[in-house]
Amino acid sequence: KREYRMEVIRVMLAEDHKIVREGTRQILEHADQIAVVGEAENGVEAVRLAGELRPDVIVMDVRMLVFDGEISAEEAELHWQGFVDMPRVEICDCSPSE
Repeated sequence: KREYRMEVIRVMLAEDHKIVREGTRQILEHADQIAVVGEAENGVEAVRLAGELRPDVIVMDVRMLVFDGEISAEEAELHWQGFVDMPRVEICDCSPSE
């Protein structure tokens, strides 16, 4: 019998609305291969925390009041430039269309 070992994907969340962050965490934690390793409530905290935690993926809100997702993603890429294990940054915009 052959055993397969699934690698866990380490995810960090960056979202300024606590209820959205908590809901996203609950959804992601139902998947066996995903571990939410950290949460940030703004872009400044996201860049700092991601540097400490080194997640595989960052799920980031594009519209945050402090240092929004687009700016944070650019800053993160500059900050981690040259790192082999730079996290993949996914920016989500779940706001209604204007």
